[in-house]
Amino acid sequence: MKRAVTRRKHNKSRTGCKQCKQRRVKCDESLPSCRRCIGATRACSLTDTAPLSATRISCSPTLLSPPVSSQSDSRITDSGAYSAIPVGRESAGTPGSLFTASHLELLHHFLTSFEQSAIHDSIRGVRLCRITARYAYSTPYLLDQVLAFSAAHKSTIMDDSQRREFLLAEAVYLQTRALTKFNLVQHNLSEDNCLQVYLFSSLLSQQAIFEALSFSGELPGLLDRLISSLALCRGVIAVAALWWRPIRIKLAAEMGESTDGQAEEEASWARGTLPRGHFAKILQLIAQCSLNQPAKDACERAIRLLQQMADDQGSLTAPPLEQSGFVQRWLVMLPVELSDLVSQRRPEALVILAGFGLIVHNTKGYWDYGSSGRHLIESISRYLGPYWNPMLEPILQVVHKDDTLASRH
Repeated sequence: MKRAVTRRKHNKSRTGCKQCKQRRVKCDESLPSCRRCIGATRACSLTDTAPLSATRISCSPTLLSPPVSSQSDSRITDSGAYSAIPVGRESAGTPGSLFTASHLELLHHFLTSFEQSAIHDSIRGVRLCRITARYAYSTPYLLDQVLAFSAAHKSTIMDDSQRREFLLAEAVYLQTRALTKFNLVQHNLSEDNCLQVYLFSSLLSQQAIFEALSFSGELPGLLDRLISSLALCRGVIAVAALWWRPIRIKLAAEMGESTDGQAEEEASWARGTLPRGHFAKILQLIAQCSLNQPAKDACERAIRLLQQMADDQGSLTAPPLEQSGFVQRWLVMLPVELSDLVSQRRPEALVILAGFGLIVHNTKGYWDYGSSGRHLIESISRYLGPYWNPMLEPILQVVHKDDTLASRH
């Protein structure tokens, strides 16, 4: 005789996202995207009523309208300051909860473990980290971005895969929340708070690039994430660029550095650099291809920047932190025309991107990148096929030779 099976009572969620309903799983209904969808990196129907998408596809903050108010948003004043900061045991995705014990742990990690494991050999990096934390205490969007950045870094030193996935999802959530708050105050920026915007944009772009380059799948998915990250970064960086002169002066004062000749150095950077070796071959390829002249000019600028960065990386005795800045710098300076060519999967643009992979590979000692430079180059080589091997083989040889020497030591 069969025993009757008593099914556990389950209260259906009438307001959960469509994706969780289709999978018949409980939705936590957190905004702007439920945690199950964030963890699976898929679109969530809750974003239809949320200010930002957790996946941030083609999401440029400067083009977004102010977000819809929620219970947690009502705690933020027009100036961006918190009227109250409740701390509870609930998840950060729970409506009405701003900070949790996990967030305090992430802040502690940023102030202690991050310095020890990521920038311990850079006095300038440690100083910048502490300045960022000091300004974050009074700037809500910067504080959330600091926590997001800390979660991303902590995920790279975790052996527990479940904990690592949680931290990566939390990094996405906190960065989305930071952008929401930034949208509220971006039209009230001035010389008094422009340095906070610069610090925010620096952490934002570094985290977005890390998330894109750490993707371990094949090239199409990697390119989609990279282009999406660039669109995200450009919006915030464009706001910071409006205040670049006061930002430069304030940052130098905070760091105890001089600004003499800095503007001239930035203006002339890479203008007179002549591509050599494999970069010269890529430049020759661009000159002979069927692209229009504006596109060719954009490609040439990008190649010259790559050569200058490769030269600087080869001559620097600075720690990995200083060299890793070139990765972020090239992507931020990437001409829009070349970004469009990458989106179109134009082979010429992908060959240039493989050259950028060398810059990433040279910073493999920094926590952001690891083997992502090599993965980018090899993915492009597989995608383009044998016809393009003569252009990519010299780049692959440099990477493989470098890795062979590193393994011997």
